[in-house]
Amino acid sequence: MGVDDALQGVTHVVRGEDLFWSTSVHRLIQALLGLPAPVYHHHPHREEDFDLPDSMAEQARLAMANLVKTLEAAGCGIADLVSATRYLTDVREQDDLNRVWARALGGHLPATTTVEVSRLATHARCKLEISAVAVCADA
Repeated sequence: MGVDDALQGVTHVVRGEDLFWSTSVHRLIQALLGLPAPVYHHHPHREEDFDLPDSMAEQARLAMANLVKTLEAAGCGIADLVSATRYLTDVREQDDLNRVWARALGGHLPATTTVEVSRLATHARCKLEISAVAVCADA
C-alpha cells in the first residue's frame, strides 16, 4: 500500500524535528485525525459528504482506523503513540469511546486527555475528533 492509499481518510501528518532519545534518533509525529468523516469534502459543506454513523462507538471505530492509517503512513504503529486529546460532543458517551479505544490500543496506555466541546466544526453530527502525538524510531 502506498502512502496516498494509506492516507485516505486522514487529515494530515506533520513531521517534527528529529529528537535525540537515548542514543538513537527518533521522529516526533503529530497526527491530527479525527474525524469519522471524509477528509476531502466540499466547501461549503454538503450534507451528502457526511454520511456519519449515529453512535459514538461506530464513529470511534472510524476515527481509530484513521489514526492507525496515519501512524502507518508515517512509519509508526499504535505502540508509538505517546499522547492524545479526544474531543467529544457528549461526555456521557465517553464509555463507548473508551471501549473502542482500549480494544484498539491493547495494553498500550498513552497519556490521554478528554475534552467535552459543544460542537465540532467538521459537521453537526460528528461526535469525536482526536489529536494525537507519536514518537517513533527512524529505521
